Amino acid sequence: LSSGVRARDVGFEFLLDLAGPDSGRMRITPDYSPYRPLPTAAELGDDHSVFYHRPAVSRARADGAWASMEVITNRARFGRDGTFFPARGMDRGVLRFGTAAASTLSDWWYDEASGMIEVRIPWGLLNVTDPSTRTVLHDPAGGGKFGVTTTDGIVVGAVRYRRGSRPDIFNPNGSLRVDEIEYTEILAAKITAMTGICTIGGGRGRATSKDEIGLKRDNNQSTNVDVIIGSTHSPAILGVYNCRPAAF
Repeated sequence: LSSGVRARDVGFEFLLDLAGPDSGRMRITPDYSPYRPLPTAAELGDDHSVFYHRPAVSRARADGAWASMEVITNRARFGRDGTFFPARGMDRGVLRFGTAAASTLSDWWYDEASGMIEVRIPWGLLNVTDPSTRTVLHDPAGGGKFGVTTTDGIVVGAVRYRRGSRPDIFNPNGSLRVDEIEYTEILAAKITAMTGICTIGGGRGRATSKDEIGLKRDNNQSTNVDVIIGSTHSPAILGVYNCRPAAF
């Protein structure tokens, strides 16, 4: 994980982050997502007629990067009068909090009295194509029909963490006390200290936006990671975008 907690003997393709009733979310390792994310600001809403992300395979990664599970629902198009309508989409990984008795649409629930967490995750969200035969997505070719393979099973790990343990940075509700640039600078410095990866905070020229951090191991490629939810001014790991050659 990007927070520094790492699995030693096994990798994980999905991250289920149950930070709070309003922020339960599932994310995926960027290589394994079958859908391309929404266009970036630099793409001006143009999806370039690309709907899927291929090839889609599970790869070993050491950067702890996770991507949102965005999918384009309305492709970019031009109206009859020439007006451009940018692509629109949704995050499939957003999880609804509540009991099954309260709503059949509920995805997860935490019972504080018993300390129990109940989660319902659709097979499709885990890239399981046929649970009866243990078939999962594995698409190394990246062309024609999507490829599949058989898995031995599902490995689950759990980590408990506390948000807001730095009162100089976080408010009691987990939102940021500092501005975006200061937070990304602090986060970038922490990642460099922990991993040795070259990083920069947000707002440095054109390399990163103020809510992003940039990471790179060499000058062949850099990665920009969205780390702040703008609407709530809260820390998160959202979109991941690669730049070739490195942008900084």
